[in-house]
Amino acid sequence: MRQWLFLLEIFFLAPQGLAWNALQGNVAMTPEANAREKIDHTLALAGWWVQDLKPLNRGAATGIAVREHPTDTGPADYVLFVKRIAVGVIEAKRDEQGANITAHEAQTERYASATLKWRKDTTPLPFLFESTGQIIHFTDGRDPAPRAR
Repeated sequence: MRQWLFLLEIFFLAPQGLAWNALQGNVAMTPEANAREKIDHTLALAGWWVQDLKPLNRGAATGIAVREHPTDTGPADYVLFVKRIAVGVIEAKRDEQGANITAHEAQTERYASATLKWRKDTTPLPFLFESTGQIIHFTDGRDPAPRAR
């Protein structure tokens, strides 16, 4: 079973070069790639199915995290879907930016308010995250006075 999971991991992470770098012993990953690898791993542990935009299968699992999802303001690092409905955005940052991660809330809000492909609803996505892979800030946009936690 572990070999099967390992092969699945290689298949889904190889397009990003993450699994291939790990197999080759290449530890010279950029700080951004390192943060995204940690975020991918954390999402997978939490039960999310992490995938690239191509090929996209929003029905692959109940919770899907799509990397580099296009918006009208640029690609969001991750867009979260639950039962095929977009519900949130994750803005990935390097570890070095962890102490000042709240400075990136405006960028996350911009992606949450942006127009997404395949989405007709124009209300902002309610769940906003900024993460280095170690530090995670969360804002629930449904709160009367939303703030990062």
